[in-house]
Amino acid sequence: MLMQNDDKQFRGLLTDYAAPSPDDGFTETVMRSIDILEQQTLQVRQMKTRLYSLYGAAFLGGIMASLQLPSLITLFERFTFTLPDLSNISTNLNLISIGLILAIALWIIFDNKITDIF
Repeated sequence: MLMQNDDKQFRGLLTDYAAPSPDDGFTETVMRSIDILEQQTLQVRQMKTRLYSLYGAAFLGGIMASLQLPSLITLFERFTFTLPDLSNISTNLNLISIGLILAIALWIIFDNKITDIF
C-alpha cells in the first residue's frame, strides 16, 4: 500500500513535467528553417554538379580538338596566302571616302528626326 501511494505521488509529480507546453510556433519555425536549408543545400549541389559537368565537357572537348590540330595544320599547308596589291591604294581610299560622305549625306536627308542629331 505504501508503495502505491509513493507511485501515485511520483506520477503526479511527473504529470506536471510531462504536460505539453506552448512553444509559440517555435517548432514549426525550426522545422521550416530545416526544410529551407535542405532545399538550399540541394540547389547548391545541383549547381556544383552542373558546373563540374560543364568543366569536364570543356576539358574533353579541348582534348578532342587538340587531337585534330595536326590535320588542321596539314590542311592550311595546302593553301598559299597572298597579300593584295596595294599599289593603287590612294584610288581605293578616295572611293571609300566618297562613299562614306554620300552615305552620311543620305542619312541626314532621309532622317525624320533631324533635331535629334545635335
